[in-house]
Amino acid sequence: MRLLTALVLLASAPLGGRLVQWSAPYRIMPSLTDRNSDETALANELREVLPPSGQISSDDAATVRRTAGRLRVANQGLERGSQLLLARIAKIGVPVPTPIQRALLAKARAIYGGCVRVPDLGVEPAAQGLEANLHAVMVK
Repeated sequence: MRLLTALVLLASAPLGGRLVQWSAPYRIMPSLTDRNSDETALANELREVLPPSGQISSDDAATVRRTAGRLRVANQGLERGSQLLLARIAKIGVPVPTPIQRALLAKARAIYGGCVRVPDLGVEPAAQGLEANLHAVMVK
């Protein structure tokens, strides 16, 4: 209880609020790391299901649909988390430098192709809204 009281007092102080803002990006990173690992595992699972011949059974097709649906959900989580991270680092005055942005964008496009897009940092991140986790997940 004392720790909670100390944290509340620290966050309510002008300097404390700034410290809380500075720590926000660091609190997001473990979640993004977990989501990235999930995405990698699902992508590998999807590759393993697809036979080299290109012919898949109806059971394999059902597995591909389920795995692709889970991968879509994982990608949405990565996108929301990344938007939130970018917004929070911009808010504390340390945005990603333009040369690094360009290099990351080029790497992402080399891996994923034309579907890679630059986020609009002027828009409030979906993960920041109250309804962020209130959505139905449709997996076909």
